[in-house]
Amino acid sequence: MGTGGGWQDQIGGLYPGIKFTTSFPGVPLRLQVIPLLASPQLILELQQRLLVVFTGQVRLAHQVLQKVVTRYLQRDNLLVSSIKRLTELAKIGREALMNCEVDELGKIMLEAWRLHQELDPYCSNKFVDKLFAFADPYCCGYKLVGAGGGGFALLLAKNAESGNELKNKLEDSDLNVKLYNWEIHLDN
Repeated sequence: MGTGGGWQDQIGGLYPGIKFTTSFPGVPLRLQVIPLLASPQLILELQQRLLVVFTGQVRLAHQVLQKVVTRYLQRDNLLVSSIKRLTELAKIGREALMNCEVDELGKIMLEAWRLHQELDPYCSNKFVDKLFAFADPYCCGYKLVGAGGGGFALLLAKNAESGNELKNKLEDSDLNVKLYNWEIHLDN
């Protein structure tokens, strides 16, 4: 799409349901997309607890990716270890989803968010920090999707009651975010 990254966004829309996607080095891009069989219990928990929030903040991923790729090519130790850990977390997250361990997924989201900030300290900003501080008492996990800096945030509530309470508080707050209704489409 000309932004220098974000192919996973298009894959997310092309394949229904929850999936685990891996890419392999080289051109053209080669992908492996593995659908995860979501139990009805998992789908219900996610629908009750996961809030998809548009922050109103925008930033092109291209700028972030240029910095990250430069540091990667320089073999920056912190960056390389952060990328390796993010890869491990994706696999741990897949297992958590398969085992309907939603609280564990929240912990993974928080660690992934911390690692993204190590990759690019500018992936957050005052507004995002304020949003996450506002949501923290209600959540077991949260993070921005994509390169960060704004866009969409995922907020994973501690339970269904906390999810409803957070949704109501966000709608009544001066944060001026947009909450999106969402659902998981399964390929039957």
